[in-house]
Amino acid sequence: LPVLLMVFMLGVCSRVLAVENDTKEKAVVRVGYTDYGQMIVEKNGEFSGYGVTYLQMLAAYTGWQYEYVPVTEENRLEELINGNIYLLCDVSEDWAGMEGLILSEENSCLYYGLICAKEDDTSIFFEEYEELNGKRIAVNKSRYMQEMLEEFAGDHQITYTPVYCSSFAEMEAAIEEGRADLMLASNQRDLTGYKYVAKAGVRNQYFAVSE
Repeated sequence: LPVLLMVFMLGVCSRVLAVENDTKEKAVVRVGYTDYGQMIVEKNGEFSGYGVTYLQMLAAYTGWQYEYVPVTEENRLEELINGNIYLLCDVSEDWAGMEGLILSEENSCLYYGLICAKEDDTSIFFEEYEELNGKRIAVNKSRYMQEMLEEFAGDHQITYTPVYCSSFAEMEAAIEEGRADLMLASNQRDLTGYKYVAKAGVRNQYFAVSE
């Protein structure tokens, strides 16, 4: 707790104190969350998950209150850096060094890259790496997901055709429409209706604030 607390005190506290000084009211920390993340899970207006538990522990030291703000996969870092939210709980290590972003020294969680097929696809099963050769694999356009897939392909000496997508929904559509055979997805996603046929890699995720 103390290591992460120092990061938050530098990042979040500066914003909180600025708001309190301007308004003379107790500020609320705006925490971004996506509809697929596992650190903060919303159900019927109630929030749970490790991120929520940790933030409540932090509140015992700071007296902060929180507002959980929905953000999208595409805009969440922009929302953080622009100051529309103060904190994210699950930012990949691949974004370390991004201008305007501060990551905690300790990771908040791990996520795994899973190569997934439709659950009823009988052409490929778990760790049949030779069957991956020549497949069209839907992958998010983000640099870190592409690199994860490239590393996996190199380790297992397979060739593939990438189908670049901007979101998980686009990857699902690519498979449904026959433009992709498989997809690389995070284990944090709801993968109902899919089976994973290989584990492509693992990455650390961190708490993040803006400078």
